[in-house]
Amino acid sequence: MILKIIQLQKNSYQINLQNTISQEEFQYNLTANSILIAENINLLIHDISSSLPRLSKYDLAITLEVAEHLSESRSKSFIEDLCGLSDVVLFSAAIPNQGGDNHLNEQWQSYWNGLFRQNNFVARGATTNDAGDQFLSSVLFVEFDNWDGVQKFIDAEPHNKNGVYSAVFIRRWHKALDRLQIEFPRTEGQVSWYIRGYGKAGMHEKRQELLDAHRAYFSKFDENNFITRGPILSDDGKEWQGSANLISLPTRDAVSDFLRDEPYYVNGLYDRIVIEKYKFGGRPGQVV
Repeated sequence: MILKIIQLQKNSYQINLQNTISQEEFQYNLTANSILIAENINLLIHDISSSLPRLSKYDLAITLEVAEHLSESRSKSFIEDLCGLSDVVLFSAAIPNQGGDNHLNEQWQSYWNGLFRQNNFVARGATTNDAGDQFLSSVLFVEFDNWDGVQKFIDAEPHNKNGVYSAVFIRRWHKALDRLQIEFPRTEGQVSWYIRGYGKAGMHEKRQELLDAHRAYFSKFDENNFITRGPILSDDGKEWQGSANLISLPTRDAVSDFLRDEPYYVNGLYDRIVIEKYKFGGRPGQVV
């Protein structure tokens, strides 16, 4: 397969995915279709069975009835490529049993929706009381290149747009564990918790002294317990201001036991710690 990126006026871009054709044939097609004629057309030809090179951010990315021609192992990175090209993506793909030439990966819309929703998300869900019958807040761990991206995301978030939340707090956070929530092994009856530690001011040097011990202690829980974890930082990323972690442990007492030996907690780096039950976000069977 070949990817063509056609630059038109006003930074409007179209990603047009078609069967492989030669450069001469493609130029002829451009000439035959006056709607695509523009001066200084920039054309990139790339085999999309592999990831795209790093490109600029464009106004629009379009891929229609192409994703099904790629292997399922390419699905996730293909969607990541599209989201990296533009904040607005027009997408369609063949559904199961639709049939067609060289269809390798026919999927329902929910499959692709799940992949799009993973993009930028490290983890998302809700916090509740211990009984699980009272909603307290939504918790989102997201990755963006800059602050503007985060602000645009939260401004467009449907619940926020419609006044569901009484307040929205955005904090810079560093992902210390190389895993997404969707990759965490889940079991029936599993209980998870959101732990938010509010750091005391002026603890930078003390934290540096304890950092190795802190990491060594947390590493014992990385494989089977931590969903994600990391420090809260100042907006410029230079100052430690606490931590935000998602962890799977059976009871609140088990969380207290975990904290009791945690080096930052033991040495008084936190002003206070909030512990709330955490419910995975996403549809049943589709954890994102």
